Amino acid sequence: MVSKALEFLKEAAPSVSRVAVWIDLTNPGQTLADQHLDPAAERLGVRAERIDVRTAANLDVAFAAALRQRAEAVFVHPLPLELRDVRRIAQFAITNRLPTMALFPQFVREGMLMSYGPNFAEGYRRAGTYIDAILIGRAPTSSGRCARWQKRARGLSGLS
Repeated sequence: MVSKALEFLKEAAPSVSRVAVWIDLTNPGQTLADQHLDPAAERLGVRAERIDVRTAANLDVAFAAALRQRAEAVFVHPLPLELRDVRRIAQFAITNRLPTMALFPQFVREGMLMSYGPNFAEGYRRAGTYIDAILIGRAPTSSGRCARWQKRARGLSGLS
């Protein structure tokens, strides 16, 4: 997912060659996903510079580091931030004319340029459909939507 997000960022801002990647380096989920960023960056001719951002308290340091590295864009991994902090990131990016890519759609609603990631609201809605089917005693696969998804998945995997 991060490699595709970087591709979209590069497509939106083709002249970008240095990207500040804001990541919590102590979060195994982020570092695992981040492993896919370097091959994509190399393929796209982009240098990805990681900046460790664990909390909102680190934002000023991250802002200074991005400017010091002469970043031309900012890639934001999911960070434990409040919306006001996301707005600060967006304002920093706008002020410094840096395109931003986030992995949460909520970040775009707060002012970042774009996102590429899961739609959690749709996932929760879909989970509710499965739970409803189970609670009324029907197998989740017997609902029309679930059956269509299973049929499609079998066709894509060649298990028809």
